[in-house]
Amino acid sequence: MNKAQFRRDSYGWLATAYHEAGHAVAALLLGRTLVMVEIHSPSSGAAWLNDIGDRLDMLIDVANEQQCIPAELLRLWRDEFWISDAGAVCEAEFNLVSESDLARGSFNDVVAKAMLIPDSEQYAFVKSYFHRHVGTWQHLITEACRAFFRQPRVSSLARTLGEALLRTRRMDGEVVIDTLLANRAALTGQMDLFWEPVDNNLFTRSVSHPYPKQMRLL
Repeated sequence: MNKAQFRRDSYGWLATAYHEAGHAVAALLLGRTLVMVEIHSPSSGAAWLNDIGDRLDMLIDVANEQQCIPAELLRLWRDEFWISDAGAVCEAEFNLVSESDLARGSFNDVVAKAMLIPDSEQYAFVKSYFHRHVGTWQHLITEACRAFFRQPRVSSLARTLGEALLRTRRMDGEVVIDTLLANRAALTGQMDLFWEPVDNNLFTRSVSHPYPKQMRLL
């Protein structure tokens, strides 16, 4: 491997680690359950979340039947857009690579957003609403996501996870949470990020819940 290829691969691993860290951190802070996050190569990785497909399908059925969009469906669409955008946003915010190399794997993120709406003409009302309204939100959601990652607390989480992924390449969701909590405890002395305190003691885990409880934080 020549020096130029080595440099490209090195930056690729770094960019991919931060890209997937962005997806994972956004998902956790929006209350989703993170199953696993991994980086496969200098240009590919994945963040695996709990499946909400059945819930989305049910809400879409209700919306189409009642000709009215439930607030929960709007929130899920917004959250999924935000999580999908978070990879490229996180990668760009940390200025890891040149502009031409940003947003690795973003095609899959675009597909993930496109898959939120059913393609069947049976759901004409929902499809029309989505394309008329939700599509116009996209740049606003991306800007909100960018502002989110510029917060010191969030950028610290993304940096911690990105660096950890570079060392381990694959982390289960609970390991991610433990890693982020350890970093937060070292910085602030607080460990209340993802679980509820027991008996007002922030450093005590519940005996009945030995793993951190993933909570909605926003």
